Amino acid sequence: MNKMDLNMTQSAPDEDKPRGFFGVVRRIAIFAAPLVAIVGGGVLLAVMIVTGPKAKEKGEPPHAPAVQFAVAHARPTTVSINVQGEARPRVEATLAAQVAGRIVWASPKFAEGGSFTEGEVMARIDAADYQLAVVRARAQVAQAQEGLTREEAEGELARQDWQALGRGDPPPLAVREPQLAQARAQLASAEAALRSAELDLNRA
Repeated sequence: MNKMDLNMTQSAPDEDKPRGFFGVVRRIAIFAAPLVAIVGGGVLLAVMIVTGPKAKEKGEPPHAPAVQFAVAHARPTTVSINVQGEARPRVEATLAAQVAGRIVWASPKFAEGGSFTEGEVMARIDAADYQLAVVRARAQVAQAQEGLTREEAEGELARQDWQALGRGDPPPLAVREPQLAQARAQLASAEAALRSAELDLNRA
């Protein structure tokens, strides 16, 4: 190696290093940048803490709330209330006639919402048919009474005839006791029919 080669070798590293004032500033900036960032962040945080809003303490005691009161006095008053609803009767009754027929008269109270007292006539039914039924029943009673009277007379005559023969106590058939019992039953039936016809007439 000659002297020229040695000088070239020594001068090569010096070319890689920055020269002058700008090279020094560059190296200082590279090393100082992280430190500046840390210090700047700390300063910014301190400024935010110092300049942030602070809670103010109230030195005055709390004020009591205002209260109004009045003395209540009892006095009559009228309250008006507008309502809607359905009116229903306290007592509802289903009416049915015990006898059939044409209604010829109805009470003026016999309407929706009307009321009646016990024993009051509410309506009348045509009673012509029931009057005729009473007449027929009375005629049947009269016939049954006549038949009973005839049987009693015939039975008494038969008893006298049997006693005249002197044969002791007569048998029931000889003195017409069965016919007498039948006549009494017919009279009772006719009287019952008459009472039923009169009851239907009253119900009309």
